[in-house]
Amino acid sequence: MAGTELVGRCGLYCGACNIYRAERDDQAWRQRMADHFKCRADQVRCGGCRALTEECWENGCKIVNCLREKGYDSCRDCPQLESGCEIFDKLSPPGTWRTAWIFA
Repeated sequence: MAGTELVGRCGLYCGACNIYRAERDDQAWRQRMADHFKCRADQVRCGGCRALTEECWENGCKIVNCLREKGYDSCRDCPQLESGCEIFDKLSPPGTWRTAWIFA
């Protein structure tokens, strides 16, 4: 999987994720996120959904859980993505960048 560790299963770049960045770059931001989500700052952590552990934040991700249920590795593998996926459409509405990336 060399080179794909930071490509989320949804297709987003993990380095652009608030939780991923807060853990690595900005402890004050991490604390604000913890306050917002009503959890401890040390719980605001993510190694990317391709490196899940039991305590990872992304275990609660609706997309990751959907992919597990359907047996797909990524949203790109799911035929429902083209016809309309309620979960993915909230993340990236139809007609945005996803059209170029997902269906290329």
